[in-house]
Amino acid sequence: MTSNSRLIIILAIVALLIAVFSLTVSVRSKRKIGFIVLTEVFNEFKLKKEMESKYTAIKNARKKILDSLQIDISILSRRLSEKNNSINDKDLFERKKIEFNQKLQIFEEDNNALSKDLDSKIISQLNQYVNDYGKTNGFDIIYGNSSDGSIMFGTAELNITKDVIEFINLKYEGVK
Repeated sequence: MTSNSRLIIILAIVALLIAVFSLTVSVRSKRKIGFIVLTEVFNEFKLKKEMESKYTAIKNARKKILDSLQIDISILSRRLSEKNNSINDKDLFERKKIEFNQKLQIFEEDNNALSKDLDSKIISQLNQYVNDYGKTNGFDIIYGNSSDGSIMFGTAELNITKDVIEFINLKYEGVK
């Protein structure tokens, strides 16, 4: 093999490497990237609003039960402060106090568990819809800005929060 042949082969390999490098840079620079403000997306998600409404209704129903027991306890307390009270009133008062405290503890635990369960369901569905949004709209990466330092800056052109909110709510309603 002559030195000219070697030179041609080396130049061909260098040209091939430059072409591969240029193609890689070109492909990477054409990636579609965006970010969403997670708190905004979460708060505007219609499923979240529906679940929040159901949670509030359940919590209010439980509060009415506790309020009713508290009224009963107040009435019995007034009766006990009068001179004409019976042993039955004292027993009933103690039972109502115990019932109130038990229900209060149960309701608080149930409310916390329900809240966590609903949030988990909302987040799971939200993640699926954002995934669908990314695939549908050709995104390579969608970052979530959750105020934890994951995104320190993003240009307005990369902020796709409003588009994602619209998409997930239409998807939830079965339109998309």
